[in-house]
Amino acid sequence: MLIEESDGAQENVDNEWKITKECIEQAAEETIGREKIINEKTWFNTECRIKIEEKAKSRLKWLSSNRMEGMEDEEDYKKLRSACNKYLRACKRKWINDNINKIENDRANKNTKSFFHKIKEQKKQYKGVVTGIKEKNGRVVEEESQYKGGLRRFGKDSQRKSKEDEYYMLTAL
Repeated sequence: MLIEESDGAQENVDNEWKITKECIEQAAEETIGREKIINEKTWFNTECRIKIEEKAKSRLKWLSSNRMEGMEDEEDYKKLRSACNKYLRACKRKWINDNINKIENDRANKNTKSFFHKIKEQKKQYKGVVTGIKEKNGRVVEEESQYKGGLRRFGKDSQRKSKEDEYYMLTAL
């Protein structure tokens, strides 16, 4: 075993740590085992990647050709671009419909944990970063120290706005 090897006259701390780490990892793997990481399948697959690469090659061919050949290459590129975008939309639509069917099956089979987890994944949306606040008079305040008070007013009790609130939140300035 590795512990017996470390009994020798090793003075290097790094080697001792490496051996100890390997012992711990080996013992953990024997008792607990390795957990398989499940990757979520997305709609973007290798065939999508190939189609995009073909589209990029066609575009480069069109851009590098002279005027007379460029007309034909441009038409080829536009057809390929249209077909590629159509394929990508179809793949994404199929993936979304499959996810919706899985959610419906989880609900029908009363698998509530999986049902709510998948709904949460579907509801994820982009949340912009607040970089400033616009006052009622139209002036934009971008310094954090000046608009922090305004952000607090729009916090938990945003339904109770008073006439004193002079700030509107902006997410992208």
